Amino acid sequence: MITDDLRIDLRADGGVARAQAMFAEHGMFIAQGLLPVALLDDIRREIRRLIELGWSIAGGPRPPAGGFDSGFAALSAADPNASEAIFGACRRLASVHRLSVESALLELSARLMDTDMVMVPPYKPVRIDYGPRADALLPWHQDYPYAQDSPDGVVYWIPLADVDEQNGCLRAIPGSHADGVHPVEMIPPLADAAPIKGLRLTASDYLACERRPQLSLPMRVGEVLVLSALLLHRSQPNTSGAVRWTVQVRHGNFAHPTAVAKGWPRGHYEGHWFDETHPEHVHPGEEP
Repeated sequence: MITDDLRIDLRADGGVARAQAMFAEHGMFIAQGLLPVALLDDIRREIRRLIELGWSIAGGPRPPAGGFDSGFAALSAADPNASEAIFGACRRLASVHRLSVESALLELSARLMDTDMVMVPPYKPVRIDYGPRADALLPWHQDYPYAQDSPDGVVYWIPLADVDEQNGCLRAIPGSHADGVHPVEMIPPLADAAPIKGLRLTASDYLACERRPQLSLPMRVGEVLVLSALLLHRSQPNTSGAVRWTVQVRHGNFAHPTAVAKGWPRGHYEGHWFDETHPEHVHPGEEP
């Protein structure tokens, strides 16, 4: 099911109040007029430059003129290591870090979390989703067990080009943020891989997600999906043949009682494993 009912123009009279109400009820909305286009242009420009530099790593020519990511797919085929290096480097782009402290995002997060202490995590994910990275797509999940900023945290999911069901827009379960934190099962790291633990919803919860009402969320570039860190959502496969580029900005609430009680854990991406920081939410008998 696809809907435009979740779109809110924050520039309109009463737009922010409507956003707060929709966030409370559905755990998400699609914001229009939230970000200056120039901010996204800066990110695309720097990604373009990274791709050019990636070709120098691979020893090939500069990519042809075209879209901001021209040459990336060819680079990935020619030298997977170079494309993986770009994936890691994107989260360190100055333009991405500037986006994470953009005043419009900070002010909206403060309103949505009702706090004067907004947390800005150091991890700045940029996702690159296409055929060779299909195994990195996440099934039904909540962001909180991965990021652990605060249970009332706000996530900004920002496409750098239009997204639809062909190139992998998100699916979400409206209102599921009201469930609280779902129990998870831990997945131990592979012996021959980096020591990174995984996690997943319990099998019964996952099957329950499949039966709940869902929304597919196509978006135009310039729109921002604003979602609760507790909202159940998942990626859809990118079958378009093109690359889907997105940026995720996460904000937490320093003053949330759980965040304070837990000592502000930094999440999986920085080695704070959910089974260690939140054992009460780990399914008994499934820990590695």
